[in-house]
Amino acid sequence: MRLRAAILALSVLSGVRAFAQDGYVVVGPGGPPPPPEGFITVQSPGICEEGTSVVASDLSSGGYLKVNAPIRIDEAGSVAGACQLWWGGNLLWTWNRVMAYMSIDSAPPTLLPSRWTVYGMGQGYSATFDTRIPETTTGPWGTSLQEPGDWSFAFKSVSFPLACNFPTDSAIITKSLTAMICKPEWFLDPTNVYNFHAQLGDVTIALPNGFATAHDPAVAAAADWALALGRTITVLDNSTCAADDPHCVELAADHGTNPGDPVGCASFGPSDLNVFGEWTGFTRIRFEPQWQGADPDLLRRHIAHELGHYFGLKNREDSSCGPNDTLMGPVIANSCYQSSPISTQPLGPSATDVASLQKSTYGNQSRRVCGW
Repeated sequence: MRLRAAILALSVLSGVRAFAQDGYVVVGPGGPPPPPEGFITVQSPGICEEGTSVVASDLSSGGYLKVNAPIRIDEAGSVAGACQLWWGGNLLWTWNRVMAYMSIDSAPPTLLPSRWTVYGMGQGYSATFDTRIPETTTGPWGTSLQEPGDWSFAFKSVSFPLACNFPTDSAIITKSLTAMICKPEWFLDPTNVYNFHAQLGDVTIALPNGFATAHDPAVAAAADWALALGRTITVLDNSTCAADDPHCVELAADHGTNPGDPVGCASFGPSDLNVFGEWTGFTRIRFEPQWQGADPDLLRRHIAHELGHYFGLKNREDSSCGPNDTLMGPVIANSCYQSSPISTQPLGPSATDVASLQKSTYGNQSRRVCGW
């Protein structure tokens, strides 16, 4: 009797079924299936970039995808454990846990959501489903993102309950992508490590003496960026910036007067940087000396464009964006400071501009770009 009691106690402690127990018995993991893995890869054109580097066509960790670029969505999940039927101290039957199906739910920005359900193929029910292994499941989901904006994909595994009434549903794993018409661009250092940008916090735009006619355009540009980034941006007349204030942007009228000035209607005069790529002192928006008398909307766009550099965006010089798709393209005007209204084009940040900053510069730092 002592020997039988010792064996019974040991078997209970070690997770092995005790002889005295009859009925349905859980063997191994008894909880829900583990969360699945989700994989998103670009099919055509299968090129991804980060900065100036070509990288693998994998968007599983997020990034930016060109609208309508074909992608493949794979899922891998598994379940372990078994359900046994014991009677009179005898094992009558063992049911190994197996997968019932996996699901992938797609949630577009505004369109109706959709679901792709994955079943086993060719080998009956299995404890493991992986759409990356040919002919073992109904396969991956081939699709494209037809609507610009943020998309999310939810991955879930579902197993059979069996007679032991196992929990059937795994936890849900969510991955997200941003679909864009325009290829996003950031203000990067030559090594593509740091995205130059303003520090978090409220911002001041300082208008020195002589810039009274730039007040309303500056207020409008400040309001656009404040709304886009959820910041407070204040315009101060007859004011200048302290040299060590990284939250201050000062207007000047000396663009084009220095030999090294870039070509364009205005320029951004950055200050020093810290190791994170953030401005550590005040910056300037530099107009040409003859800026007075320019159309207010043109001044507003110049200011807003240079604020785009301040917050972390690069000039748009490639052909993926049209003139109406981004604030960071060249201004369409007969002259840099014409007095007549400018052509129809964004006066403030576009959806592409805002998403690039919110999700990357001031977000998860992901700058993977695919499909362009």
